Amino acid sequence: MSRARPGDTGRSLDEHYDVIVVGAGIAGSLLAARLGRRGHRVLVLEAGTGARGEQEAQRAVAVERFHRALAKVPSAAIAGNALVPSPEVLDLVGEPDGGFRAEGHFLQRGPLPYASGYLRVNGGTGTAWTGLTPRMHPEDFRTGEFGYGRDWPIGYQELEPYYREAEREIGVSGDAAEQRAEVGLPFPDDYAFPMAPIPASHLDRVLAAALDGRTVRDPTAADATTLRVVGTPHGRNSEAGAEYGPACAGSASCIPVCPTGAKYTPPVPRRAGARRSRCSPARWSAGCSRTPPGGSPGSSTSAIRTRPGPARGAPPRTPRTPRWWCSPRTRSRTPGCCSPRASATPATRSDAI
Repeated sequence: MSRARPGDTGRSLDEHYDVIVVGAGIAGSLLAARLGRRGHRVLVLEAGTGARGEQEAQRAVAVERFHRALAKVPSAAIAGNALVPSPEVLDLVGEPDGGFRAEGHFLQRGPLPYASGYLRVNGGTGTAWTGLTPRMHPEDFRTGEFGYGRDWPIGYQELEPYYREAEREIGVSGDAAEQRAEVGLPFPDDYAFPMAPIPASHLDRVLAAALDGRTVRDPTAADATTLRVVGTPHGRNSEAGAEYGPACAGSASCIPVCPTGAKYTPPVPRRAGARRSRCSPARWSAGCSRTPPGGSPGSSTSAIRTRPGPARGAPPRTPRTPRWWCSPRTRSRTPGCCSPRASATPATRSDAI
């Protein structure tokens, strides 16, 4: 790796990394934190510009941006970045004859558009997720038995130890006894989530009073189903503590931003032990384009070796073999760049977990 450019963190990049994780969302952040705690040097690559400063200050800026946004969409708390745009819900436009189209980062045509949040920022879409952490039901792995698709090659029991690890790492609030009795999940009698369940809201109680005990008939089931409003495990704190941070204040803005930091948001470490890893902050921004065979990448940052581009006015580097390159100043809409379906997937070095 080359040395950092002026304006970066000042760290030398002539150093070795044991693992490079592409994507600082929930999965990438948890993986990188775990590897770091085991003594590995970890580099995490993520799109866009990395936020600088203390987490509390970053969160305050995001909350203010959300409050000022006219449309409270998943990206409302995220600063716009022309180099690495994200698909926007507001990009979707209804067609006169039915269906939808979008002209933003995702070019869409058809009756079933992708209309969920997808953020290309440090932390990924996990920066604006709801925080719900339900486990899959054992039957979900065997849908082929019910005439839907194919069975999974693994079952619930193979994933169960990893569910436990993820719940511990994220800091899940829930009621294992309720999940066992009402949802049918095979929790052991002695299992407990890291925190007690999130208290039922006023709306929860109103719906429970109206629906609990009523029956509905599923045409695919032999017997009628009795309704009951049941809580869902959450990746947000039901109680304050040194290990996971402040308690949920009921702000009702999990999407796009938790104003108190009570919800798990990558790449912020929730557990105190997560900070004791060999991961430290260093970032630069980058867009991305694909180098055609025999072409010249221009000002570049290799997505594999995270190499900064030459100084302004310097001649471009020519790679010996075709590879992926990321340009700090331009982005390409070349189909297939960096991923099978995305037009441009930038990489920003951000090894802060």
